Amino acid sequence: VSQPDSPRHGYVGIDLLDASAFVTAAIGKRVQLAVAARYSLIDRLAARLVEPDVGALVPVPQYDDYQLKATFLLTPRARLSVLLLAADDHLRRTVASADPALTQSERLDRSSYRVALRYEHGGETDGDARLRVTPFFGYDTERSATRLGATRTCLLYTSPSPRDRT
Repeated sequence: VSQPDSPRHGYVGIDLLDASAFVTAAIGKRVQLAVAARYSLIDRLAARLVEPDVGALVPVPQYDDYQLKATFLLTPRARLSVLLLAADDHLRRTVASADPALTQSERLDRSSYRVALRYEHGGETDGDARLRVTPFFGYDTERSATRLGATRTCLLYTSPSPRDRT
């Protein structure tokens, strides 16, 4: 959805793998906003097309991700941008058995979150000096659960990303 000279632009897409959307908008003369998201559909498609036990041999993922960027024009030579990134991945697998004590299942959930702030000052002409400061933060979680019959094991891992920078 976009029109020439419009302060808003965007699209919506859908295919066999996922659905996605993106929109940008100018809010007044000093703020620009961009938002995007994607959500998997392949797990829903697979559930309708293949037998349930196929997932035991061929993992069928479920995922989503989303982004947000807001840019604020503070002065004609200074701007501040905020960038948020997030992604989630989920996997469920089950190997059924006539004997419930031999049924196996696995569940894996992962999430990643990132935030970046960017301050820029200067740079109006080629000879101008430019200052950029960009702190970047991240946080990840992972949860894994395995079940053999009635016996369950669970591992929860949560920590800052090793890629964190300041």
